[in-house]
Amino acid sequence: MKCTEVQLNLSAYIYGELNLMQVKKIHKHLGRCESCLKLEMQLEKTFRFMNQMRLDALPKNFDENLERKLQREKRKNIKTHHQSRKIIFAIAASIILFLAVNFLIRDAFSPRVWTKNLSNYRMPASVFGSVNQSDYPSRFRMLKNQIN
Repeated sequence: MKCTEVQLNLSAYIYGELNLMQVKKIHKHLGRCESCLKLEMQLEKTFRFMNQMRLDALPKNFDENLERKLQREKRKNIKTHHQSRKIIFAIAASIILFLAVNFLIRDAFSPRVWTKNLSNYRMPASVFGSVNQSDYPSRFRMLKNQIN
């Protein structure tokens, strides 16, 4: 038997939960392997100490008190969760509001940029006086340069 197998079965060996064949194999291995024998002795000492310990009886209403305390903690955690959720939503709303106001202010105070190509647009003659249609693109550019 290998050390890993013996070490895995030492608790069952000490408590007498193994069959006779497994007990003989572990006993034979412990006669040859000093490290497994030390581990078996430590486990046996620990088990003896645990068996000698006296367990005190729990108070009569221990279960009820424990249940009450657990419920109180659960309610406290739920309140904390709701409060943190409110804070997160408030922060998100503030960011959205800030961005919206920033966009509106920037849009209100920024100069308008014409996005359409107006060079092909025919302006009425009343705006420029009598404009020859072939003259129009160059006059429009002049007017556009004066605006900018």
